[in-house]
Amino acid sequence: MKMIKMMKTMKTFLFTLLALLCGVGVRAQDQAMLDSLQTLINQADGALGEKNFRKAVCLYNELISTCQAQDEKTLPAQIRKTVQAHCYYNLACIYSLSDRKEAALNAFQNAVNAGYRDYLWASRDSDLRNIQSETFFRELIRKLEKKYNYVEILKNAGGYTGDEDTASRPEFTYLPANDPRLVALRETLNLDSIAGDGDEISRIKNLCLWLHNTVRHDGSSRNPTEKNTLAMLELCRKENRGVNCRMLATMLNECYLALGFKSRFVTCLPQDEDDPDCHVVTIVWSDTLGKWIMADPSFYAFFQDKQGKLLGIQEARERMIEGKPVYVNPEINWNGNPRSQEEHLNYMAKNFYWFSCPAASTYDTETPQEGKSVQYVSLVPSGFTPWNASLGSFTSCDPDYFWAKPQ
Repeated sequence: MKMIKMMKTMKTFLFTLLALLCGVGVRAQDQAMLDSLQTLINQADGALGEKNFRKAVCLYNELISTCQAQDEKTLPAQIRKTVQAHCYYNLACIYSLSDRKEAALNAFQNAVNAGYRDYLWASRDSDLRNIQSETFFRELIRKLEKKYNYVEILKNAGGYTGDEDTASRPEFTYLPANDPRLVALRETLNLDSIAGDGDEISRIKNLCLWLHNTVRHDGSSRNPTEKNTLAMLELCRKENRGVNCRMLATMLNECYLALGFKSRFVTCLPQDEDDPDCHVVTIVWSDTLGKWIMADPSFYAFFQDKQGKLLGIQEARERMIEGKPVYVNPEINWNGNPRSQEEHLNYMAKNFYWFSCPAASTYDTETPQEGKSVQYVSLVPSGFTPWNASLGSFTSCDPDYFWAKPQ
């Protein structure tokens, strides 16, 4: 059922937020509540996947009641809204499939009121076919489109000024390939063989494809304690699990560094602080093209122009704002499942409002250690204040600094 794809998207929204919360610490009692919710979500989604609609309806309603009974102290509002939007959307699908149009429309309206925003998916989800021609449904879709047309939001964003104090800017640095940890990574995984002996672009793509095929993307997974490539690969093998986009981008970054590329993992974030979903990708400097290009191991995705020339994040963002076409490589997929160009470009436009990355691109960057600190640099439009302070030790409005050629 196509609905299952939507459910996975909503789960990703929820647990990307949980990853952000974990970054600032989650109390044991809060984690217990989150674990309880996740168990119920898994049960409800499982029942829906088995087309056991009666059981799924009961579980989704239980989830909604549980969220409504909590306050900010026991469950943050963002999570309450995200869970309820997930439940109401899937209830709308169930009622639509059961030919209960009025109930489906009410559930979809409740999903919108709870923060559901993917009008593109809802407009074409075959599970909602029974209500998509209804006037009320179309009005709700128009309301969502007006509020969540992410390209228009980018167009209306403040421009970049680059007027901050340049003397205080952190320098972007890159761990050299002869660092013993990178040497061990290169030799243990035989990265040279994986990259191949082709040209630079083929080696960049081969490494991304290898990781994409080796470790599945799982946005609902908890971040491991030890956040380096060898440790995470072993954990995924041992527990038969995947990792989220941040961990995948971290691993690809370390692999690029091990082969002598200059690279960083970059968090791409939306304008809306009530939107808990962001996406993390890797950027790698191409000497051949003389610019940064984006490599996304979660989807094996690369931006390109009509001729297939690879683009960087800033190029893609500028083209979106200027109304010029941006394309994604045709091989793009999510764990082997097809992913449409339209869906992916809309998703990335949402998360192209501001950016953050560590100033030092190194090995084991975010593994907690006593006395260790990580300095993050954010790139934001003029006049915008980042809503996640933990991702911006230094804030810049200068893209020439953030995307500068590595020294």
